[in-house]
Amino acid sequence: MNVNTITLDEIRSYSLACRDLHINIRLLQDTGFDLLVVPSRGAHPFLQSANYYAHRLQLRDSSVPWNSHLLETLYLPFTADISDDQPVTSSSIRSYWSRVLSAILNQNKNDVALRFYEFLRANAGKLAVDKSHVRNRSNRQFIFLDTVVSGRAISEIFDAFNKYGLTDYCHYILIIDEQGKKLKPNFSHKIDEMESSGRATRILVDKIFTEDEGPAMSGIWTVTMPDLVLAAKEMIPDFSQTGDIAATFFYWEIQNREDESNKAISVSNALLFMLLNSGISDSDKSTKFYLEQFRHHINDTKLQRQVITQEIATPLIGENLNTINTDVSSSHVIRAFMDKQKAQKLVRSFLNK
Repeated sequence: MNVNTITLDEIRSYSLACRDLHINIRLLQDTGFDLLVVPSRGAHPFLQSANYYAHRLQLRDSSVPWNSHLLETLYLPFTADISDDQPVTSSSIRSYWSRVLSAILNQNKNDVALRFYEFLRANAGKLAVDKSHVRNRSNRQFIFLDTVVSGRAISEIFDAFNKYGLTDYCHYILIIDEQGKKLKPNFSHKIDEMESSGRATRILVDKIFTEDEGPAMSGIWTVTMPDLVLAAKEMIPDFSQTGDIAATFFYWEIQNREDESNKAISVSNALLFMLLNSGISDSDKSTKFYLEQFRHHINDTKLQRQVITQEIATPLIGENLNTINTDVSSSHVIRAFMDKQKAQKLVRSFLNK
């Protein structure tokens, strides 16, 4: 996506979606939903600005209740980064994360999928900064917030939630790109069915220009470990039988490092936040200003290039994961590679525990 083609109308549409997201979350909270699950980087900018909108409302009118602090948020990396030479499908990856989510909600700490995720985080050093558990709750209702382009990913998640008994407790809020024009008919039909059953709410957007643009747009770095996936699939009986496996985690890194090597990412996220918030405030003058600033910064720093994401991420990942090298996908997912022996050693360590 070329930042030079972003229009004011697209900013307004994006910002209105953030407002609508807040409104829908509030409505669901009022009916008992007290957990929000965020499975993708693409949803994060919407949530940030939705929270800003909630804050503005409360500042304007103190009688307006602002209960966002009652909504617990859980980030899980449902991102399915696959390649032709990897014997794991996108549906298998999303099934694995659905199993992890089910184990978290049921407080099933012995589930092998959840334990493997926690093992991975325990071996990720400073990169595993977010939680993997939720507080004890009186009900299992949760909101699942995701962005949708073709509909394939969310359709695979629908199927996986059915498999693990999560559908009856979930309400999907789906932010849909290009007013739904990119939806494939068979996937669109599944969303229609979920919406007609009262299980989904769709929010249409002119263009999700932040989608698959990496940490420059979301502040979230997604790391997959393909060699560890293969070793775990071969060596852990449960994963061998089901085929459902992933070795992925998110981490946030938008504050400046001491050497300022990630300063450009920090600035881009701050500019995007101000840009979207100006759209919510209905101030065209401010929106035009921040849009120009954002464009100039992204162009000058070349943050949309995968090689730049790789340059910024590699030193920190190598330091914490002790990997051989990294690669970056077209959607800025970072692949951290290790030799086969080390991957097998890690899996044996997991099995011994």
